[in-house]
Amino acid sequence: MASLNFNMDDMHCAIGRVQIKKMFPIAKKRREVINAIMAKLSDVPVVRLAPMPKGAEPSYWFLRLIFDGSKVNVDKNTFCAAVTAEGIGCNTHYAATPYIGKWYTERIVFGNSGYPWAAPEYKGDKEKRYSLADLPNAAKALDDTIIIYPNESWTEQNIEECALAFRKAYEAYKK
Repeated sequence: MASLNFNMDDMHCAIGRVQIKKMFPIAKKRREVINAIMAKLSDVPVVRLAPMPKGAEPSYWFLRLIFDGSKVNVDKNTFCAAVTAEGIGCNTHYAATPYIGKWYTERIVFGNSGYPWAAPEYKGDKEKRYSLADLPNAAKALDDTIIIYPNESWTEQNIEECALAFRKAYEAYKK
């Protein structure tokens, strides 16, 4: 599969234009929610915000936190289970790992053609396959990542509950 097909008819384009107008206020509100969560977690050393490139203005479809296992006496899965038990859904991994997708491992992006690797213009190693062993920074990022899903509808109470869930898990398992 080369990509998803996002061709649209006129009706869907009209809906899309309206939705785009909503995008900036939604992204702004999501940043406000994330900033409020992180302010309340500033003294909870087991998690921190994933680094952002300088000048980036994220829209936060989800919140990626970096888990510091050296601060607690449990693993990430146990810690996240405790956060989830407090009512905040918490994923222990990020599943966007294209190098393990069938389209990549079997070279079936465009049917059985072998493209783009079979293209005469392709100058890379046509046989190279990547794994996490080849990508140590990606492996570490995946190992250290916790994902939660705050959104623009979160109230101050939701933010408080989120921070409390992380704080309670930290207090229960801190070294």
